[in-house]
Amino acid sequence: MTAQEFFYKVWLARITMKCLPAPKIISNKKSPSLKRLDSAQGKWVTYQLRLKNLTHTDIALRAGCSRPTVSNVLAGRTSSSKVYIVLCDILGYDSIGDLLTSSKRRAA
Repeated sequence: MTAQEFFYKVWLARITMKCLPAPKIISNKKSPSLKRLDSAQGKWVTYQLRLKNLTHTDIALRAGCSRPTVSNVLAGRTSSSKVYIVLCDILGYDSIGDLLTSSKRRAA
């Protein structure tokens, strides 16, 4: 195969790749079982943390993540199992589901 034939095949491959539809990317970054806190639940959890003299920085250090991550979890923008586990340990709940249902009942 000459260099000209090689580059012709590469050129043809690029043309056919452009004509093909882009593949769908399936991403499972979030676990379907992790639900986000709503704003009332986040405020309730923040209030409980203040009663124990704990800050977002303290939670971040225990969870091994950044302070903005904890802030985003408590604001309901994202979910993090690490943060939820630390919050359950501190607030005395067995699971994330118990924390979410308890804070929902008390926030309402």
